[in-house]
Amino acid sequence: VLRVQQCRGNFRDADRHIRLYLKDGEGNERIPDASASWQEEIDGEKVLFDETWFVITEEELSQYDLYGMFYVTDGSVKGDWEVTFSIEN
Repeated sequence: VLRVQQCRGNFRDADRHIRLYLKDGEGNERIPDASASWQEEIDGEKVLFDETWFVITEEELSQYDLYGMFYVTDGSVKGDWEVTFSIEN
């Protein structure tokens, strides 16, 4: 099992997202088999961790490269928010 652990920091000033995947030489993507997220307090600050699992043999792994898509929305979490949406009957 390939386990990849990431720390996404706190969400006070930014919303961070990570999408990991494997890609073979032909461009085929393999998504994770499982993942988990949790929060820890470090030096008085709550931070978010993710762990992603790929159930894969060492031989299979040698055929792939690890890729990631990272999204950060700095400053988007500050300010006055108003959300309006319709609820269908």
